[in-house]
Amino acid sequence: MATLTSSTLKLYCWTGSYTPAPTEAQYTITKKNPDSNNVIRFEIGELVQDYINVEFNNDYNNIKTTCWWYYTKTNQYSDLLTPTTSTAYGIATKGYTYFEDGINSPLTSSKMFSNTHLYIPENIEYFIPVYRGPNGVKNVIFYTKDSSGNETEAGGVTVSPITGNPGNSDSNSYIRYVPTKIQASKIEIVSSNTSSSTYNSQTGNAIETIYPIFTCEPKYTNYKISFINKFGAVQDLYFNKKRTDDLNVKRDNFTTSTITSSSSGVSYKPFKYSSRCKYTKITYIKHWISKRRI
Repeated sequence: MATLTSSTLKLYCWTGSYTPAPTEAQYTITKKNPDSNNVIRFEIGELVQDYINVEFNNDYNNIKTTCWWYYTKTNQYSDLLTPTTSTAYGIATKGYTYFEDGINSPLTSSKMFSNTHLYIPENIEYFIPVYRGPNGVKNVIFYTKDSSGNETEAGGVTVSPITGNPGNSDSNSYIRYVPTKIQASKIEIVSSNTSSSTYNSQTGNAIETIYPIFTCEPKYTNYKISFINKFGAVQDLYFNKKRTDDLNVKRDNFTTSTITSSSSGVSYKPFKYSSRCKYTKITYIKHWISKRRI
């Protein structure tokens, strides 16, 4: 059996179109074999994220939260004259996984958020972030209920997943923000994601269901907060309850210090008195009162 002695990784990171890729690697890392397992591992997540420049100005058609990565890995063996080379590529986001998810865990949800209930103000356009890469989302279907409680399909959006070689595709096009103004009772996100717990091998589909809750708040102003969630997509939260500002002012006295410092050292004059001064302490507290279920 060939004995692995060292491995060299060349890592390329870039944004925009997949082709052309950079001609020079951003990182070149060489590691020696640490044990007898003939396996050398590289952690590239922390390196790649430096090249993800998030841009969002409330335009959901031009959100930038991703980048491409590509590497070549060359293994050297003590008893082989010719080294072996492997390559891989993918899309990186500012997302994260949990410890229990394991190493290189698959994307188990093709909706790019984890909650099943969405709190949305009435009568606005809202956006559903979905993954449209290989095995990604095919359709987003909206349902409404009539006055008798009967649920019917009220509309749908075909997403058209990107499959095969990415060609000239932009990495940011793999996340789509599906717009709608439908006040849906439920939304079904249909994908071919085999890693999803809802995947049905007979239909070839996985269906993830979410339930919008539309809030009516005539008294207070709705404020939208957009953030990067664990999937690396932009997600919106709406705060629609009371905002309270508290201002506390406290007056007190203190004694000034007579210590002085210079290039020659620190000293003080023993004959100079310490004056008593007053100061004003101001504490400004701003908080929101709002109920939210995620």
